[in-house]
Amino acid sequence: MKSIRSLLISRGRALFIALVLFVLVATPLLYKLGSLQGGMSTTETALPSVTHSLHVALHDPLELPLLVTRIVVALISPTAGQTVSRLPNAILGGIAVLLFYWLARRWYGLRVALYGTALFLASPWFLRVARLATSDIVYVLGMLLFIALFIALPRYGNRQWLLYLSAILFSGLLYIPGFVWFILVLLIAQRRVLKEIWKVHGGWVRKPLWLILALATLAPLVWALIRNSRLLTTWAGLPSHLPHPITLAHHLRDTVLSIFVHSNLSPTLSLGHLPLLDALSIALFVIGLVFYGRHPKAARLKLLGSLFIIGLALVTIGGPVPISILLPLVFIIISGGIAYLLHEWLSVFPRNPVARGFGFGLLAIVLLLGIGYDLRQYFVAWPHNKRTQANFQVTR
Repeated sequence: MKSIRSLLISRGRALFIALVLFVLVATPLLYKLGSLQGGMSTTETALPSVTHSLHVALHDPLELPLLVTRIVVALISPTAGQTVSRLPNAILGGIAVLLFYWLARRWYGLRVALYGTALFLASPWFLRVARLATSDIVYVLGMLLFIALFIALPRYGNRQWLLYLSAILFSGLLYIPGFVWFILVLLIAQRRVLKEIWKVHGGWVRKPLWLILALATLAPLVWALIRNSRLLTTWAGLPSHLPHPITLAHHLRDTVLSIFVHSNLSPTLSLGHLPLLDALSIALFVIGLVFYGRHPKAARLKLLGSLFIIGLALVTIGGPVPISILLPLVFIIISGGIAYLLHEWLSVFPRNPVARGFGFGLLAIVLLLGIGYDLRQYFVAWPHNKRTQANFQVTR
């Protein structure tokens, strides 16, 4: 009887914690989702209506995860409106937050994962991506999913369900423009692990099943690329014409400046000419670079460096890949900066509980102030900015 009671209590606590976390994540993603800006931007209205999403998916299945989510939301909620148009992005944004937490906990531990995920969720950059009906959220989620699979395969590659799921997920990632280059990085970096998994766990039944799942998932993409060869450049994340080298240098400069110094991006992504990151996030990013710079041979650094270089190159050349593809990588490094600060503090006070508690509390206060600033910037300053108001005048 006592064991049953304790089990119910433990599950009740877990359920309560899960409910609280759900509310904390859902509130910034759903609060005034359809009314904060007063209208929709021209970028949002450029996306096909939900009723035409299935037709579009058959002829141009690129960014398929967003199209599928929009179709599912349309089936559940047949009424149209600004909230329904943006809800698929908010759903994918919630999944991105969960993936970011899982990655941060794997690499940095529970406390840093909570701190880093809170900063990630409250970031005006992320909120604009996750709360507007644009395609940027697909690139954010795709990057996080790619890193999660990169980590999970060597660790959990002996589990059959992961092998089958990875066949579907990797095939799904190939629908996102430019992600073919990240998949190539995985095939090169994890070739030994993949060969071992395929050799040891791929039986005469499992191997054909894995291939069938992958090919079935890729079939619409392959069919669309065969029918319309002009989609190949978009699928590869490339522009129709490569810019002049001087133009590329200007694009590279503007991309870096937009994140850290001065932004000339559309009002859908930035507040005035403020950079995409606030001062606290920039400081933590620099600290994170110092942290990774002290471990130059770490496999994690090689992974993040490769992804950042490829992502930055795809953004610089001016193809379909947006700057938001760098968002997860930036905040993973920011989380590394938080981890480095805590590590340095604990190395000075390894056993003093008062000093340890003071350090944790001080860092939490600083992060809460930064989170409060970010939320105020997004929910108060941004929608009342004249450039923002001029850009959100279309109603649906």
